[in-house]
Amino acid sequence: MSKSPFKVTCNDIRSPSEKTLLNELLRILKSDKIPDAELIENLGLFMSRREVTKLLFAYDIYTKILDVHGVIMEFGTRWGQNIAYFSTLRGILEPYNWSRKIIGFDTFEGFQEFDKKDGKDICKYDFTVTEHWESYLDIIMESHEADAPISHIKKYEIIKGDVSETVPEYLEKHPETIIALAFFDLDLYVPTRNTLKAILPHCTKSTVLVFDQPSKELCPGETIGIWEVMDLTGKQLKRSPFSIYQAYMVL
Repeated sequence: MSKSPFKVTCNDIRSPSEKTLLNELLRILKSDKIPDAELIENLGLFMSRREVTKLLFAYDIYTKILDVHGVIMEFGTRWGQNIAYFSTLRGILEPYNWSRKIIGFDTFEGFQEFDKKDGKDICKYDFTVTEHWESYLDIIMESHEADAPISHIKKYEIIKGDVSETVPEYLEKHPETIIALAFFDLDLYVPTRNTLKAILPHCTKSTVLVFDQPSKELCPGETIGIWEVMDLTGKQLKRSPFSIYQAYMVL
């Protein structure tokens, strides 16, 4: 039996039979059974229940900011699936809202360092991507914008580097920034703490904060960082029916 091409992640709870089926789907996807001209339009054939729920979660979160002014920021973009979803949803739900800029932040080099508050288990994962992936992601985002109205105005930005440095730098350069949605997928204590502290002065009463790994034993640093910046006592962390991991808060 060939080795599974699916890399283990901190959210991987697939059974051996599920992984076998996914390997078979991957084999078919990479074959020439579907003509290239029709492959993109039929990628839904290969989306598992888990992947569809990620898209539904993005939709659920996006609908909560339709009447909230400001940009969307994601911290911990990695491959960029979420910002691609948000770009597509913007084109569907508010196609003429050219002020809804989407900004993705990531090192694009995986985890750089750990704090003792992160625990020892999260150190097993690095979340690297292929070299120069941010350049390919830029092409992908550009194609999404080209498929929506007002495509001549660039409405996204991809920023590479340590968020503890790049987020304050971006906000200093753009003091006019108002944040409608902030999506935290950093997993670690220091970047979560520093980024949350940096963005709060740019949030409003209706800003939506999304946390990817709150209250998760594998990566306690994220939750510790949140607690240190904003006392969660008396605040409500809500769940979406489309996710067992993520939680969100409406300020």
